[in-house]
Amino acid sequence: MLTPLPKTNTDSNSNPIPHVAIFGAGISGLKTAHECIKKGFRVSIYEAREQPGGKCIGFMNSGLPYELTHRQMFSSNPVLLNTLKEISTSEGDNLMTKIEPLPKAQFVWAQKNKTVHFSQKHFNVFTELIYNLKSAWSMLVDGVPIKDVYWFRTRLSAKVIQKSDMNSPVSSYLEYDKRPLLASFLRKVLSSWIAATDNTRTGDILQLLLNKKIPPSSLSPATYSVTLNGPINDTLIIPWYQYLKEQGVNFHFNTALKDIKLSNSKCQYAILDNGVTVQADFFIIAIPPYQTLNILPELKPLLKVESVKSHGFQLHLKKIPSTFKNKSIGIIIDSAWGLSYKLYHSGKYNNTVFAENIQATLSITATRMEHAKGILYHKTLLECNQQEIHDEILAQLGLFSPEFNDCFFNTIQAGPGALIVRKQEANNPKYKNWFKGPEIIDPYGNAAHWLVQNQLENPTCSNGVSTDSCLASNVFIAGEWLNHPQQKWTVPSTIERSMENAQLCVNDVMKEATLV
Repeated sequence: MLTPLPKTNTDSNSNPIPHVAIFGAGISGLKTAHECIKKGFRVSIYEAREQPGGKCIGFMNSGLPYELTHRQMFSSNPVLLNTLKEISTSEGDNLMTKIEPLPKAQFVWAQKNKTVHFSQKHFNVFTELIYNLKSAWSMLVDGVPIKDVYWFRTRLSAKVIQKSDMNSPVSSYLEYDKRPLLASFLRKVLSSWIAATDNTRTGDILQLLLNKKIPPSSLSPATYSVTLNGPINDTLIIPWYQYLKEQGVNFHFNTALKDIKLSNSKCQYAILDNGVTVQADFFIIAIPPYQTLNILPELKPLLKVESVKSHGFQLHLKKIPSTFKNKSIGIIIDSAWGLSYKLYHSGKYNNTVFAENIQATLSITATRMEHAKGILYHKTLLECNQQEIHDEILAQLGLFSPEFNDCFFNTIQAGPGALIVRKQEANNPKYKNWFKGPEIIDPYGNAAHWLVQNQLENPTCSNGVSTDSCLASNVFIAGEWLNHPQQKWTVPSTIERSMENAQLCVNDVMKEATLV
């Protein structure tokens, strides 16, 4: 357990304790606060929303799990596991008890009724051979020519990869323009898995695909993929928030950063949207990139990120459909909307018994919400109303059939952070920072829009923003969208990347603190 901060503003030698103001209480903000208290700083966090967590939203509601997206994490990342070990709980343990291994994952072709199972254990010589054979078979099932499958394996396992190749777009390194069927397969897998795009950095993708070869952390379970044994709010965000409060961190909710006042290349104070000024020795901005640009417009030439609309939907089951027996977490390869899923069983999810007669929840994440057209209505997800989305997702899962009707507790529910509202309500100021989809007609004949609160901001290979990119010497940046020269974990849209960037950010703060 970490040593609590002193309650005064000075240390035993009467030297002022530096004060750090952090803007944003998502994973990046929480981790920067966590690292700052380890360094002995005083910490205040200012968050625009009414609760911590940012995009990490998931909770139990009336005995049923609802979440923005299901979570798969990587046990090879020591920053993640060490952080969880450091967060003690009121039960006298730490958050490592909230982690459980994922023993297997699947690729599913719902329209072909085919499934390929993959073990999530770290490689030995035998398991690597089996994995490579299954990987090749899955490509062949999807129609990739055998010559391209072989070429992909040699390209993936090249002993020497030039630095210029590592920093190039994945579409260039894997020759998407020359190998369209291979490109189609990889786009579906990578976008569903980590919301990758054609411009995602090659090195990030290679790290993901070769992750089983990374030596496991000493804290690692037997599998290289892990998950939380309950909703992310209950198992990570709220315990972490409570722990940080006990360590002396001051949280201020419903307060967004509006501007910073610079003088002589330093920030003198920050200005909140309610007009309150915040004074501190160091300022850390841990908010989404385009909101950061409003505060630091000098970053615009450096900022190269792609916004990916991704959201979760839950289907609560009275009984598990036959096609999902023996399945845990996986990707629907032939889904138009880039669907992935995780099956939560009652009694195994945080030892929680679900609402009466509910055996499981199928948590589904869509990653191609605004581009790809579905197979039933030939519309994008954001162009569909509630009933159309229900039908479309079931069809893409292979469950749109009368034989499965008695499996469902209700219609598909959108996870927190996305909703359909009538056209006039969409202009309400409380939704000013939400993404608004095109006009649709809801089941009652009213003009309406999808509103989506969160989106993934993935850095491209040419993104040049790092933690110390601000012109002010005492202002730093944290976030999963940064490219830091000392990054070891670079896979985008991951909690691990957020945590490591936050740790690197605080290291940069410490360097500056020694100069003051």
